Amino acid sequence: MKNRKNRWVLVLCAAILLALTLYLYWHRSKDNAVPSVVTTQKTEETHGQRELTPNTTDPIAPQTPSTAAPEAAAPIAGNATQDVEEITEALNFLEKIEEDSVADANISTSDTGTDSPAALTQAELFQLVREGVAYYDSLLESGSVDFYLQTSSVDYPGAPRMPDGTYEGTFQFSGNRIRAEVTRNATQYDEQFGGFQLSDTRQFAYDGETFENLEETQRGQRLTRSSEVVADPSIDPRAWGWGSEDGKRGLADVIDRLENPYIEQIDSDGIEVYHVKGTLQRIVEVELWLNAEESYRPIRHTFFTTNNNDTTTYVARDYTYQEVAPDLWFPKSSTEVVTLTHLQTGSQTDLQTRTMQFSNLRINEPIPSRKFSIEVPPGTTVFDARTRETFKTEAH
Repeated sequence: MKNRKNRWVLVLCAAILLALTLYLYWHRSKDNAVPSVVTTQKTEETHGQRELTPNTTDPIAPQTPSTAAPEAAAPIAGNATQDVEEITEALNFLEKIEEDSVADANISTSDTGTDSPAALTQAELFQLVREGVAYYDSLLESGSVDFYLQTSSVDYPGAPRMPDGTYEGTFQFSGNRIRAEVTRNATQYDEQFGGFQLSDTRQFAYDGETFENLEETQRGQRLTRSSEVVADPSIDPRAWGWGSEDGKRGLADVIDRLENPYIEQIDSDGIEVYHVKGTLQRIVEVELWLNAEESYRPIRHTFFTTNNNDTTTYVARDYTYQEVAPDLWFPKSSTEVVTLTHLQTGSQTDLQTRTMQFSNLRINEPIPSRKFSIEVPPGTTVFDARTRETFKTEAH
């Protein structure tokens, strides 16, 4: 912006100098003009004056040797002095304009050469960020992605232990409709029975009305139908940096839920981001670092709360993104760490660490409606939780 203003200053200078040149040309021509009908003596005097200004020509006056007395040059010399003073004054004026322009540029731009966001109010910054987030939310219609989730956890007195292991498969979504196939190899922990291994593959789907879950049991395959979605939200790729933690809402809705939000633009490891802070339900402190260059998605998302047993819980998620369409970025990987701090001793324990990776991502490609229901294999036991009805499909 500074260079642009300097270019305008140079253009203005050139225009003013051109105007001064034309003015001086007209002014001198007027002083030296010769009437069309003159006596021989006046013609010679006029021509004598013209020798002092050889660049001034008059096609009417004859080009004869000068016979003018030296005194005739006095008026012209006075005009020349006046012209020099006018030019000097004009140049000083132009120099003053350039100095003022540079000063204005330094005031109106930040160190990065862009308009300073400090001039915006909190309401204006919030509106800017909210509109940017909502715009990119609206661009995502559907997607299909392969995922790999790895978890690890530790035992901590008084806190339930999270699973250890891996979850991998494929997830599809279109609006609120979803379909997934997940292979689980993990250790689950129970307060009474301790840890036990789970290795299985299951499918679930939701077509907007009915949720279906197909899994292998000791008695064979079992399909459960219900109105509510009962599935691990961490399997949804939209829960890892795109939208809400359960993948059901866009990021704009997440920001709208913040109480007492505060927004500022800061530098985060060389990246200009919008730092958003607020609370949820008055007890959870939330922070997001939104990158406008990557669809206004958070490069970091944290939660902090104080527990009743004199401990605090801090959840930090860091995200990386990939450009899946021009100017549209979607999560590529993420790392989440849940840290518990004992307030009296200050000791910290990482209760759980989860890493998620996505591959073979396809965004906004048409997905047939039939993909969001499960084809029930023959001989499957079906339980409909809405009607409490149980039946078995016919076997071939």
